[in-house]
Amino acid sequence: MKIVQWNMCKKTQPMTGVKKYEDELYSNVETQKEIDLKRIRRANNVILGNTVESWFLTYKSGDADIVHATY
Repeated sequence: MKIVQWNMCKKTQPMTGVKKYEDELYSNVETQKEIDLKRIRRANNVILGNTVESWFLTYKSGDADIVHATY
């Protein structure tokens, strides 16, 4: 199974409820050997990483079975 996880929180963002959820979800799914997991984080660039629209223009899910995005 191929999963793409789009994280709306930046890597450098302070710990919040959503960031903690994203990090915990990733670390728990990552350990499953039968899952091909790709994690995409929001860019630090203010223009390209700040809007939902930029996500749809920049990041592609490819042939993923599941795409999980938080917002």
